[in-house]
Amino acid sequence: MKIWLWFIGIFAVIYLSNFIYIALMSWFDNGEIRFSWFHLIAFITLSYMFLKLRKKPNLSNITINNIEKKMNEVGFNKSFIEEIKSVLDRRLSKYGEQKFQEWFGSLNYSLPEEFNDETVSIKLYEEHSSLVEEQVKKLEKESKLTWGEQTVDLIGQNEKSRKVKLVIRHRLSDIMLDLLN
Repeated sequence: MKIWLWFIGIFAVIYLSNFIYIALMSWFDNGEIRFSWFHLIAFITLSYMFLKLRKKPNLSNITINNIEKKMNEVGFNKSFIEEIKSVLDRRLSKYGEQKFQEWFGSLNYSLPEEFNDETVSIKLYEEHSSLVEEQVKKLEKESKLTWGEQTVDLIGQNEKSRKVKLVIRHRLSDIMLDLLN
């Protein structure tokens, strides 16, 4: 994201300086100011994009209650929600609301560290296998990729663990994106 921000910012400055240069040269040469509409429109567009990219997302919607509501909407059952919510509650109490919101807002299809342990994931699968399998099928339909293709980064781990990790990281990231909009 920062590379694009720099790229657009530099181009906005180049277009502005080119716009000013053309206007000044026409004034020196002809005694009247002329300018390129193209450079003006490009500068305005690039400046708008630069400001839009710099805008920080509103994290105030990221609360445990809103996350819980979204997990209900996704189709998680109460006990699975409680398992995930207990991890989120511990992180919230450890880091505080603002750091929790920043962390949750930056998940971006990564798995919360608390679920990296394979034994924890297998235990979750064994307790909620029907929910996990149902969510895996939904994710396969949504992405048009098999669960194996979606968990290539987890090859070498237990199949049950991979499925749980896929469901948790994908659904929490979807929830995060919904709450940011």
